[in-house]
Amino acid sequence: DANVFANWYDSGLPGSESVFGAGATGSYSHSFGRLDTIAALGLYTYDQQTFDTQWSAQALLGARYQF
Repeated sequence: DANVFANWYDSGLPGSESVFGAGATGSYSHSFGRLDTIAALGLYTYDQQTFDTQWSAQALLGARYQF
């Protein structure tokens, strides 16, 4: 499963700046009988004119055993 998104925000207030944000996420799951596993990754960024571009990433690993 994968998702990509982008957004632009402009408040319209005098002296305020607009902000651009974007990101992508992806996940993979697999079942080994009674054991289910998942792995997911995400990468996100936002940019405002007077500030440096910010980046962040996240990762998730999970497992579940069904009795």
